[in-house]
Amino acid sequence: MDHFMWTSSLLEINETLVIQQRGVCIYDGEEKIKFDAGTLILSTHRLIWRDQKNHECCMAIPLSQIVFIEKQAAGIGKSTKIVDHLHPAANKEPGPFHSSKNSYIKLSFKEHGQIEFYRRLSEEMTQTRWENMPVSQSLQTKRGPSQEE
Repeated sequence: MDHFMWTSSLLEINETLVIQQRGVCIYDGEEKIKFDAGTLILSTHRLIWRDQKNHECCMAIPLSQIVFIEKQAAGIGKSTKIVDHLHPAANKEPGPFHSSKNSYIKLSFKEHGQIEFYRRLSEEMTQTRWENMPVSQSLQTKRGPSQEE
C-alpha cells in the first residue's frame, strides 16, 4: 500500500478518464484494509480510488508502477478481484501508508463491473499512454485520513 499517494480526484492536463466503477474495496496483498467502499477510477495515467462517503479521501497509484495484472475468480462468498503486481515504490508523494510487505494489491468489485474494468485496464497497460503524454504536476493535493502499518 505504500505505492498509493494522496491526491484529488481531478484529472490533470493530458490525463483522460477511461472508466470508473463504484463499490470497490482495496486489499494490501491478502489483507482487507479500511478503504472498503469506494469508486475506482481508471485514467490514462493513474488508478484513483475515492471514498464513496468522504470524497476528500482520495488516493492514486501511477499506472507506470504496475508490472502486470491478473484476474482472481470469485469463490463462495467472495467477489471477483483484479490483482495488480507492482514495482517497488520509490521517491513518491505522501500517502496512506509508509510501508508494505506486499508487492501487490487486490481490487475487489462488490457491485460487479470487473470484466469491463479489467479489459480497459489491460488496454491502458498495453498502450502506455502515460509515457507519450506526460501530465502537468498537481498544484495541490488533498489529504485523507492516515493509516499506519
